[in-house]
Amino acid sequence: MLRRATWVWVSGALSLAPGLARAQQQPTPPTPSRPEAVPPSRGGAGRSVGFGGYIEGFYSYNFNRPSSGLNELRYYDRRHDLFSLQNVVLSADWALGPVYGRVALQTGVITETVGTPAGSARTLESDLLWRVLQEATASWRTPLGHGVTLDAGLYVAPFTIEDLSVHDNWNWSTSTLFALSPTQVAGARVTVPLGCRHELTLGLFNGWDQITDDRTPGKTGILTWFWVDRPAGEGCRDNDDEDLETMAYASVQYGLGAERELGAPEGPAVRQVVDAWAHWPLGARVSVDGNFFGAYERNRFGHDYFAGLALYARVQLSRWLYAAVRADAVFERVPDGASGMFLDGASVLGSGTVTLDARPHPNVSLRLEYRHDESDGALFHRGTVMQSTDGAWIANARGQDTLLVGMTTWYP
Repeated sequence: MLRRATWVWVSGALSLAPGLARAQQQPTPPTPSRPEAVPPSRGGAGRSVGFGGYIEGFYSYNFNRPSSGLNELRYYDRRHDLFSLQNVVLSADWALGPVYGRVALQTGVITETVGTPAGSARTLESDLLWRVLQEATASWRTPLGHGVTLDAGLYVAPFTIEDLSVHDNWNWSTSTLFALSPTQVAGARVTVPLGCRHELTLGLFNGWDQITDDRTPGKTGILTWFWVDRPAGEGCRDNDDEDLETMAYASVQYGLGAERELGAPEGPAVRQVVDAWAHWPLGARVSVDGNFFGAYERNRFGHDYFAGLALYARVQLSRWLYAAVRADAVFERVPDGASGMFLDGASVLGSGTVTLDARPHPNVSLRLEYRHDESDGALFHRGTVMQSTDGAWIANARGQDTLLVGMTTWYP
């Protein structure tokens, strides 16, 4: 059985999203599944069609009680004191011999958070691509080597160890690193398997979050290396039913491209990005993750650099109950006169999160989560929040504390 809607061999590092339709009765921990997180299945010719989806509902309370009703810098669990749908996704995957395709549609709070690019009016085209279409990819596994794969389309951006879907993550809310990274990229990739433990993926994309047009000077290249501690042998290619949560794995990727929009005061500066993460099981009940995300840019105003680190731990308390903690922090140095690559109005931002995850059924997750965010500048909302002339909310607090209750179900 394949992960999230029949990912057979859909491009190296693309997304064997977890939520495995398992035969066993006991729930098992989810596997992180950002596009770079899980290598594709090496199996299978023939024909297959699979459907999948998930629904995420939550209630969040912000102790700052902001009049804006927003939990700032919270990617999708952004609504305060409101029962809301975070994300609703329907997906279809198909395979015909070595040819594969995937389409995933989404709606909910997530689509309003992604939004239309700044300065653009809402149109059918931008709404379709930016708000409703989560992924759309075409893939061909060539007969070259061990199955060199070519794919193209719209991808969830391959940064950080976390996934868009809650049930694939240890915490309900996403880390600060994830919130500051791009959401989607459009382009093409080639993946080269190097045996059963390693693979390399090289991709060329529009600028970050540039889907309907590209307002950056040039394209962005991303080189990804993925490793999993899978036993070598003849069976290493038949891994459709693997539970990578029980294995150690790691990834390092390097990105290069000019991400400032055309005409930006900082100029067409080339940005270098490094994203590295690892998963390590410490026995049958405890696992730890780590994620580093850094960037450097030399622009007209000077040197701009960014560094973020997230640490995760998860323990299985009983057959159906898990507890997870996460601590993350980011720092950016911005030269005078320039806008930050990721942070504006602060140089340091961090958060601490504690999550209880009850899984009474293999496809049900009930979450209770407390989180504290803190920065050295005003990035959050408290009490009465003013608005600027263009309608934007003006941050007036350096921190926020939130309590969240959520439920998600998924198929398969």
